[in-house]
Amino acid sequence: MLLPARLRLGKFLTAVSGYLLPTGAVLLLLFLWPKSQAVDSEQHLLYISNLRQIQELDARINQHVLQTRLELLPYYDPIVNELAELERNELLRVASLNPEFLTPQRP
Repeated sequence: MLLPARLRLGKFLTAVSGYLLPTGAVLLLLFLWPKSQAVDSEQHLLYISNLRQIQELDARINQHVLQTRLELLPYYDPIVNELAELERNELLRVASLNPEFLTPQRP
C-alpha cells in the first residue's frame, strides 16, 4: 500500500531530523570547545589579582583625599606613600598591558 506523498515526506523529515539535530549539536560543540579553552588560567588570575590591588590602592587614596579635604587628615603623607606604592609595584604598567586573552586574534 502506498502512502500519500505528504505522509511519506513527513516520516522522512522526522527520521532525518532525528539524526541531523544531534549531529549538528555535536559538531557545533566540537567547533566551540577549543575557543573556550583559549584563556590561560594562570595569566587570568595574575591579571585579576593586579586589578584588585589597583582597586584597593585607589580606594585607600580616595579615602585619604576625602579625609584631607574634610580636614580629618592634617597631612598628605598617606596619599604620597600610597601613590609611591602604586608606582613601585608597577601595577599600572602591568595592568595597562592587555593579556593575550583580551587582545583580538587575527585570522
